[in-house]
Order: sequence, then C-alpha cells, then structure tokens
Amino acid sequence: MPYQRKHTVQIIITNTLALLFIFLFTYAALSKLISYSVFEDQLIQVPFLAFAAPFLVWAVPGVKLLVVVLLLWPSLRRYGILSFLVLMLMFTGYLVYTLYFSPYTPCSCGGIISGMGWRSHILFNLFFIGLAVLAILLEPSKSTENNNNNTT
Repeated sequence: MPYQRKHTVQIIITNTLALLFIFLFTYAALSKLISYSVFEDQLIQVPFLAFAAPFLVWAVPGVKLLVVVLLLWPSLRRYGILSFLVLMLMFTGYLVYTLYFSPYTPCSCGGIISGMGWRSHILFNLFFIGLAVLAILLEPSKSTENNNNNTT
C-alpha cells in the first residue's frame, strides 16, 4: 500500500508539471505566432540565425506546439518532458550566448516574460529546467507500471 500511495503522488506531481509545461509552451508559441513579423525581425538581427529566420519564425512555435501534443498524450508524456527539457536547455544556451557574446540582444518573448531582464529570464529557464529534471525522475517508467498492473 505505501508503494501505491508513493506512485499516486508521483503521477500527480508529473501531471501537474506537465500541465505547467503545456501552459508555458502554448503561451510562448502563440505569442510568437501572433507577432511573427516582430519575431522574424529579431531573428534576422542575430548574426548566426539570420539565414534561417524565415524558417525559424514558424519552426520554433511549431516545435513547441508539437511538444505540447506529446505532453498531452499520456503514453508520449515522457518524450514530451524530455523534449521540453532539451528545448529549454537550447533556449537557455541561446540566452546565455546572446547576453554575453552578441552585440545585439533581441527579445522576442511576449507578455510577462518580455518584462524580465536577460538574467532573470535565464533564471526563469533554469527553474523550468529543474522542474523538467524532477518530472523525468518522478515519471513512472513503463516497467514500473507493468509490474504494478501484474501485481494487482
């Protein structure tokens, strides 16, 4: 019985974190799509991204929405959490590079996030990276779920 309770708490936590990730990526993707011309203009001003700006302006929100779909589908949630983590690491790397090495620091973030400074945005991303790692650690593996089903 204690294992069952622990397993239930893990599921509640990972589901809650998945909902938080869904909200964040949906919000970010839609804000970029709504202001895609601003997003594209800002990407064009980043030297190593300028050539790919016409593609990235659609790909970045599209990939975020794909991750949302993975997070919504229970059997694919683990892949969604891993994808969320990888993208957050990439975005944080981009922020660090832009802050410390780029002559131009565009911010294509919308809403509340656009009011953050660059360092605050990096800390915000690091917080969500930590949550994603926690979700990965707590997400029940398929073998654990199969063992539970076989014992009940």
